[in-house]
Amino acid sequence: MPQGGVLFLANRRLPMRKIREVLYLRYENGLSSRQVGRTLSISHTAVDELLYRFQASGLSWPLPSDLEDATLEQLLYPPTTPSQELRAPLDMIRIQKELRRKGVTLALLWEEYVAAHGSEPCYGYSQFCHLVRDWKKSLDVSMHQSHKAGEKVFLDFAGPTVKVTRPSSEGDLEAQIFVAVLGASNYVYIEACPSQQARFFIAAVCHTLEFIGGVPEALVPDNLRSAVKTPSRYEAELFLGFEQMAEYYHVAVLPARPRHPKDKPAAEKGVQFVETQVLARIRNRSFFSLSELNKVLRELIADLNHKPFQKMEGTRWSLFLEVDKPALRPLPAQSFAYAEWSKAKVASDYHIQVQSNFYSVAYQLAHRKVDVRLTDHLVEIFFKNERVASHLRVSGRGHYSTLVEHLAPQHKVVRGWSSEKFLADAQLVGPYTRALLQAVLESRPYKEQAYRTCRGMLRLADMYPVERMEAAAKRALAFRILSWRSMKSILEKGLDQVAQDPPVKDVPLIHHGNLRGPSYFAD
Repeated sequence: MPQGGVLFLANRRLPMRKIREVLYLRYENGLSSRQVGRTLSISHTAVDELLYRFQASGLSWPLPSDLEDATLEQLLYPPTTPSQELRAPLDMIRIQKELRRKGVTLALLWEEYVAAHGSEPCYGYSQFCHLVRDWKKSLDVSMHQSHKAGEKVFLDFAGPTVKVTRPSSEGDLEAQIFVAVLGASNYVYIEACPSQQARFFIAAVCHTLEFIGGVPEALVPDNLRSAVKTPSRYEAELFLGFEQMAEYYHVAVLPARPRHPKDKPAAEKGVQFVETQVLARIRNRSFFSLSELNKVLRELIADLNHKPFQKMEGTRWSLFLEVDKPALRPLPAQSFAYAEWSKAKVASDYHIQVQSNFYSVAYQLAHRKVDVRLTDHLVEIFFKNERVASHLRVSGRGHYSTLVEHLAPQHKVVRGWSSEKFLADAQLVGPYTRALLQAVLESRPYKEQAYRTCRGMLRLADMYPVERMEAAAKRALAFRILSWRSMKSILEKGLDQVAQDPPVKDVPLIHHGNLRGPSYFAD
């Protein structure tokens, strides 16, 4: 604890395993102290102190192969005798004020400290740095965070939502307001999202990078589930899709610590700014689509980014152009495409099912397990980390996407399935069942696409008496019903036992003077 602004250094040591890793990364890989610290999750000052001790020990790199940990520790941390000599005190208040000035460093202040006390015993540079940093940590105050140009973009969602009125079949939507703030210039981007789900959050982050026209050094999200899978004070686990997006743009991700809003003051202020200056202005307006809402938000945020500051010259826009914009890295040629990954098993008809639709793979992969990458427009199928098929995504339900090159030669049998086998099995049930399966097979561009439906209908024949199956098939043929689901519904509801309405006879046309015939519309 501070007493009169004077502190003394506590003796802290790194584990021997970390010591060897620090030396290896510094001297073998040539990393800087800060890079080593980030890699090993230790402070760069601890790295600097260790390197100082290593140089003072007389050792050189590489270390002797027979050098034991105990010997290395003794050389790096030799025993010292307590000194009764007092050191010149440190004026921590003055040091803290000086550090806030541009260009002032701890090294400069230490040199001035030594020069000011002449022949008096003074702290060494390493001790000096430790004492200053420990004193700063002991202060129970919030210190101002300074952000470098183009360094960080803070990400969060505003608390209030905006109601979007939609048709009754869809239901009203409470749009979530995404907020992104550049740390140095406080330049703000906002976007209305359907929800805080990962796909919408990641899309909003990509739109942010396009809006600012570059890539910062780091993204600082709050602990959103769409960004952080497992929050942690030390090593947060990122959501896979968000991590892939960060890797695509080569940007670091620094999640804020849970329940520590002071880690992201720019985001907190940006959200407050959006709530009071944007959302409050549209509180009495009605919106009927998300695109309409986003159009209004873009107009409002453009005006507010160009609004002059109250206590300094310029605007967020001018400060962004002057400070942040030149420091941003260029964007890649194409935007990141968010994808969802899943696993699927290839059926006997060499198709996989993805969200109620079916996509083909090479027939040799029948009954194999594959990985599926699903984007908004594309379905990619991988087997043993190699892409084996790619399809445009199909809309609707129950549709097939089949590539000709995936078909078995001359539609040959796959694990015993063939049109002939299905028709033969249907003939054993009855002529109407066979006619129904024949119609199903002829309704598909490729017969393999109908195999699942045929198999399902034959299983219904195992569940119901032959008479009912034949009656249901007859009814299905009459109404041109060619799906397994409809056949199942006919049997479950007993419609096969209900007499069909007689066909409507042709009714002769009525001739009347008030009725206009085809000749009336002739030229």
